[in-house]
Amino acid sequence: MKTLDAHCFCTKTNINSISGAILAELGNLNKLEILDLSSNRISRAIPTELGNLTNLNYLDLENNYISSTIPDELGNLNNLEHLNLRFNDISGTIPTELGNLNNLEYLDLRFNDDLEGTVPDELCGKGITIYVDSRVDCNCCKKWGR
Repeated sequence: MKTLDAHCFCTKTNINSISGAILAELGNLNKLEILDLSSNRISRAIPTELGNLTNLNYLDLENNYISSTIPDELGNLNNLEHLNLRFNDISGTIPTELGNLNNLEYLDLRFNDDLEGTVPDELCGKGITIYVDSRVDCNCCKKWGR
């Protein structure tokens, strides 16, 4: 992975065959605005420390092997506009804490076979474009049936 320091504003390391876990230390990069780790071989859990990235406005972890639940701490990302977690192995339910993301415009959770439940009402009515699979109940989402 590229060497990052506290002055980093953007890291885009997609399609680089990065493997293993996302480093919890990324949560210390408090000036980070864009984190794109899509299309790699990242596995294991999304670190709760990513919830410390309060300047983050773009988080893309699409097309990896992430096998965990969505951490409640992602609801701390007040500036987040774009959250893409599709094509992973995410399980559990969508945390109600994501309803705290008042700047969120785009949320994509498709193709996570073990994600279930209901999209929290806190996410509806905010004008967010939300994509989920048909297994997830949602009255305000764009469904992707299989």
